[in-house]
Amino acid sequence: MIKHAQPVILSYPIAEPVIEFIRHINGYLHQLCAVRT
Repeated sequence: MIKHAQPVILSYPIAEPVIEFIRHINGYLHQLCAVRT
């Protein structure tokens, strides 16, 4: 279901802030991993 919804979500302009949000979280998680090691 998620795979089917992905291209639909990406076709909308709302995907832009969502991608930015995901990038922000990825960067935050990367920092946490860097601190732990």
